[in-house]
Amino acid sequence: MPLRFDPPFSPLQIVAVALLLLGATLALYGRWTWQVRRQRFMGLLLLRLLTVLGLTAILFNPVQDGAPQAVRGRPPLVLLLDTSRSMTTADVLQRGVSRTRWEVARNLTVDNPDFLKALARRYQLHVYGFDAQARAYSLESLAAIQRPDGKRSAIGEALRQAVAAIASSAPPLDRNPPPVYGGILLLSDGRDNGSTSPVEAARQARARGFPVYTLCLGREQPLRDLQVTAQRTQTFAAPGQTVELTAEVRSEGLPRSSVRVDLLREGRRVATKTLAIAPGMREARFTVTEPRAGFYRYTFVVMPASGESDLANNRAHAFLSVMDARARVLLLEGRPSWDARFLARTLREDPTLILDSIFQLTPRRPFALSGDPRQTTLRLPRTVEELSRYDVLIIGKGYEDFFDAQSTEALKQWIRDRGGHLVLLRGRADERTPALRDLEPVVFSDAQIEEARVRLTEAGRAHPGFAFTGPEDAQTVVRRLPALTAATQVTGEKALTVVLARAQGREDQQEMALIAYQRYGQGKVVAIAGQGLWQWAFLPPDQAQYNRVYSEFWTQTLRWLANDSDFLPGQDMALRTERSSYTTDEMVQFVGTLRGPKPARLPDIRITRPDGQIDRISPVLHQNEGADFSAVYRPPMSGEYVASIGPLPGIPKAVPASTAFTVHADQIEDIHRSAHPTLMRQIAVAGGGQVLTPQELPTIAEKLQAQQRVTSRAVAPRTVWDRWWVLVLLVGLLTTEWLWRRRVGLP
Repeated sequence: MPLRFDPPFSPLQIVAVALLLLGATLALYGRWTWQVRRQRFMGLLLLRLLTVLGLTAILFNPVQDGAPQAVRGRPPLVLLLDTSRSMTTADVLQRGVSRTRWEVARNLTVDNPDFLKALARRYQLHVYGFDAQARAYSLESLAAIQRPDGKRSAIGEALRQAVAAIASSAPPLDRNPPPVYGGILLLSDGRDNGSTSPVEAARQARARGFPVYTLCLGREQPLRDLQVTAQRTQTFAAPGQTVELTAEVRSEGLPRSSVRVDLLREGRRVATKTLAIAPGMREARFTVTEPRAGFYRYTFVVMPASGESDLANNRAHAFLSVMDARARVLLLEGRPSWDARFLARTLREDPTLILDSIFQLTPRRPFALSGDPRQTTLRLPRTVEELSRYDVLIIGKGYEDFFDAQSTEALKQWIRDRGGHLVLLRGRADERTPALRDLEPVVFSDAQIEEARVRLTEAGRAHPGFAFTGPEDAQTVVRRLPALTAATQVTGEKALTVVLARAQGREDQQEMALIAYQRYGQGKVVAIAGQGLWQWAFLPPDQAQYNRVYSEFWTQTLRWLANDSDFLPGQDMALRTERSSYTTDEMVQFVGTLRGPKPARLPDIRITRPDGQIDRISPVLHQNEGADFSAVYRPPMSGEYVASIGPLPGIPKAVPASTAFTVHADQIEDIHRSAHPTLMRQIAVAGGGQVLTPQELPTIAEKLQAQQRVTSRAVAPRTVWDRWWVLVLLVGLLTTEWLWRRRVGLP
């Protein structure tokens, strides 16, 4: 292996020091020549000179460059087979016979003993099947599947889950190309119905040392379809406020033309737009105003095109929640920060909110600002009655500067019994006391992580706070926004906590909850572990299309908090569903909360079906912090449903609680079964692998090994003198010389 020198000083300086030491050695021993015999003198002088030369060599810092290091043992190889229903399409010609995509995939891999033996000799084989998620299979169990029936194929999630299951360590991401530790062989038709980008997942797999090779099965078939979706499934507003409802209309396989898009309110047409369509996506925007508080159902309807393959996706629903009054918000910040400053400015611009804020500038100098011009003075609320003037309380840092033990109990009672909501703006608010430990939805530690990049969970993607305006999905938007500057490390999540977003610092750190909430009695507690969210409101010019993301996140989140579990006037209960959209194969979960003590019996939940029929189900009372009662319901058909409950017996003037949800047929794998070779090619390119044909499949082992030899990780350069025996040798030389001098009588 090559040897080079990397001295910490200039060579001339090192040579000068060495000559000085050699000169001093010769002068010293020149004084002792008459005291010892010549042989002993030469031996002692040689020991001293060797020591000086050894120290000189260390100063020159000889470095030995590393050599490529092969992966020890058999590297892992992931065999990833698509088990969704689209794989049952019989459009692959094999030996003159049309076979299903699944039959061909199985014949090429799990039913091919020669292929499996060749791989097993060189690789540790991991077999996965995937539809909505990846599952580990034995070869026998996967080969036993005669007709896959997965309802959707999520290629991105499958790649990510398979790599996470087998990758024990992540290589550095700054090498190009990254080192190869194994590989992934993906067999699919390329029809992706998941929420994670397959191309991005393949890129991450490559970065972790697992290049992705793809084999696309099936033929590409033309599609003629119009699809309409609501950009926001739920929007919040104040009475009389004009809001915008936006429908996204996607066209595929249809010629350029124009279509009519209708907006229905409670089933009646209230507006119409003519939209010019072309391949891709177009938006139809409608403005609506509701003068009174309530829950309003709107429907977008796009007229069918000639020869359209699927008419079920020509309708989409949106729900408008109109709050009775402006929500009152109190912002407390003990140590003013950019997060609190940008948040206060954003909330003051929202016409549906009234913001009061108190900043503790110094220990004796608070700064209070009221959002109500009629209120000249602002006092810190310390009792349940004073806190009840607000719907949401936001706390940054320095909780102990505002609340003592007595007011803390009032805060908890306000959340538990009065339906108040608490938002922890920058991680743990009570850094010097354990006052809020039982309220926090996550378990904080004292450590911090840097550069926390946001990743939305499934619950986060469906949450109103992340329903951003624009053509891109919320996951793509947050991925392109700046990472949070720091975050309090979260070590656990409490029971019934809903995680909306997760984050990861360095690549070797475990992903943790970043934004989460849990119900506490009749209210909620939201925790945002990260700091630096304000950067989303201060974007460079090349990200100007995301300028509204910050304000949309906060205003929609606070409206959701104020509207979701704040009892409307006259209501003694609240009813909601876990999601706003379901498939006909899913159970709808109802949960509800009650104001005051729980009764012995609850009235039935009344469900109005799309065909006008009424179903009734009985809720079940139970004891937990998440809800006071619950019920489950299986919808019999697709369409729009409305559920209501109440009032409680003995309260005749009370207002029933209502909620709405949409049910659609889960036919995403059946509507269009065209193969997607373009996506499979993009996955292979991003994953650093290749697109294979059935004839090339047996060569994958050679291809992976060739790639591994090129990109093998090199051993880091190592200084030659940094070894234990070098130190022992130098100490031994000095000790021997000293003992020899003492023996012959020299000082």
